[in-house]
Amino acid sequence: MPSDARVAAFVATAILLGAAPAAASWSAPESVFSNASDIAFTAAGDATGKAFIVTSGAPPDQPLVIAQRLPEAISGQPSSFYWSGSAPLDASPQPFTSTARGRSAFRSAAAGDGAAVIAFRILTSKGDELAALTRGPSENFSPAQRVVPATGWITDPSVSVSRRGAMVLAFGAQRSVPLALRPVTVNTGRVTVMLRLGGNPWTGPRAVTSSSVASPITAIGDDDQELLAWLRGTKLEAMVMTDQGRPGPTLSIGRSRTGSHPAIAAGRSGKAALAWVTATRGIAVAYRSGDRFGKAHVVQAPGVAAIKGLSVAIDLFGRTFITWRSDQAGASEIHVAQGLPGKPFTVTSLGSGNNVEDPALTTRPLGGALVSWRAPSGWQTAVAPKTGVFTTATSISPPLGPGDDTLRVPVVFAGPAKEVHVVWRQTIRVDPDPGLVIESGTDEDPQ
Repeated sequence: MPSDARVAAFVATAILLGAAPAAASWSAPESVFSNASDIAFTAAGDATGKAFIVTSGAPPDQPLVIAQRLPEAISGQPSSFYWSGSAPLDASPQPFTSTARGRSAFRSAAAGDGAAVIAFRILTSKGDELAALTRGPSENFSPAQRVVPATGWITDPSVSVSRRGAMVLAFGAQRSVPLALRPVTVNTGRVTVMLRLGGNPWTGPRAVTSSSVASPITAIGDDDQELLAWLRGTKLEAMVMTDQGRPGPTLSIGRSRTGSHPAIAAGRSGKAALAWVTATRGIAVAYRSGDRFGKAHVVQAPGVAAIKGLSVAIDLFGRTFITWRSDQAGASEIHVAQGLPGKPFTVTSLGSGNNVEDPALTTRPLGGALVSWRAPSGWQTAVAPKTGVFTTATSISPPLGPGDDTLRVPVVFAGPAKEVHVVWRQTIRVDPDPGLVIESGTDEDPQ
């Protein structure tokens, strides 16, 4: 198996000072997997510091593998972490993970103390299938299983997991479509939902819309309440599943700009935020209230710049962070907005330039957030401690070159405590093969 995993992890420290923090100090990039596939990739991490990467070797017939970030207990000392060597994603003789050929749309999520879900689509002669692996808190991953049999075409799935291990899997499904006409991407279908609650098996697929809409997005918070949202043309709709895991009423949220994509996040105590690009190129957000979402709040006023890559997250203090990329006159700019429900949002520019890609966002266990994005000069990061003031953007990798465009958005996670992490794929200069690289750092917030 073509892997070259190194288990030594590097952690760097930065002092963030008040309202004008310096750039964070990051560890040197650590190669987790070499000669990686450019089609099979997903990663996620939780607030305890546990994380995983799923990929395969560059030839598409290589089996799927997983590398995990695991705690290494040392007597009398706090736990340290290391990246394990790559191992088969599923040790049982399942055909789902024996090859990357015909596999796509890899998605994963992690929360709490090890709760996680991995899902991916399989193209078969009878149609699309979905396979999934699950892990409850403080458990190991279950064997891969087929959770959706071939029934037609399936959009890219969306997965979410709560701290206690409740899971939601949603996708758009099209039935009775001739496979010979299958497009490269499938973007619409009837929203179909599956739940895994209390460690029980997945519920059967359940359609919650009667007609085709855009691919759904999901979130699930500490109250284990599953949230869904999707676009019906330019009309943004949402749903809060009931306590019994049944579909709630379809909620009309607002109008979205054609071609844009909404974002949803859930936090503690039932808090949730749904953000979208308005028809006039502004940004709006609605907050959850029980089984509904409230009125729209302005995040950014309408403008002329195109808005891409919207992402939202909620931190320990209930602050909503929203990031996006704005494009105008051939140049791009990365923005982050933050605000509390009922309060105005403040918008900060984190960086700009040509060929800048969409940002990734996560909140930190102790409050604050991490934003990371791709730029020709290297993968960029900006970190906000619990004060909410972001550091100057820092390049945490060598400049990007030919072949480094197969991953446009990095994976970010935070924990334990003050650690923040970025995972990306980049060509290693001393080895012409593409490789996955992990960057890990710790920032010491004195406030």
